[in-house]
Amino acid sequence: MVEVKPITITDAIVDGRNPIREWITKQTKVDQARILARLDQAEEGNFGKYRNLSGGLLELKFNTGHRIYAGRKGDTFLLLLVGGDKSGGKKGQNKDIVRARDIWAAYLEAQ
Repeated sequence: MVEVKPITITDAIVDGRNPIREWITKQTKVDQARILARLDQAEEGNFGKYRNLSGGLLELKFNTGHRIYAGRKGDTFLLLLVGGDKSGGKKGQNKDIVRARDIWAAYLEAQ
């Protein structure tokens, strides 16, 4: 049996703002509930459907098209960076990834 380790999840703060929580509050109540439930699962070590991007960056995928970009450091820490969806197509998704990479790089540099 595979041991699942709990994860500490923290929100990135950028220039005094919290991009992930701002994005979550713009979603419908139903989608907010789905997103928060998924983050609860991630805290238990279950990321569900996700994709590893380079440099410790993860893309948590939802069947609704929503995406959460997070930085992963080791097995026990996840920094929530930005959220997005597929409504802007590949271009919008790439913009979200670039923004997440920038925030993640700044975080790692400050460590």
